[in-house]
Amino acid sequence: MELEGVVTHKGTPVAFGSIQFDPDTTKGGKGPQGSADIVDGKYKTASGMGPMPGPHVARITGYASKPDSPDVRPLFSNVSVPVDIPSGTKTLPITIPDSSKK
Repeated sequence: MELEGVVTHKGTPVAFGSIQFDPDTTKGGKGPQGSADIVDGKYKTASGMGPMPGPHVARITGYASKPDSPDVRPLFSNVSVPVDIPSGTKTLPITIPDSSKK
């Protein structure tokens, strides 16, 4: 399944980062993991490489600028956001909770 969307933090799209969708097995989630890079707030999993419908935990790391050197620190790292992906969904926006920190 291909999935895309916008990731926001404090009302602003996350400039760069990564997102990983892990099936939430405690809620019956199953299937392969999906992942994508975040660029200019947008992510898109590869065709056939995305998550299956159902409950997942999205794990997200975000940066205010391109992390092209070791000096660039994340805005937040490995933040877990529970998401439920309905069958037939191709677009899923995700909002990082305001309390998320490094």
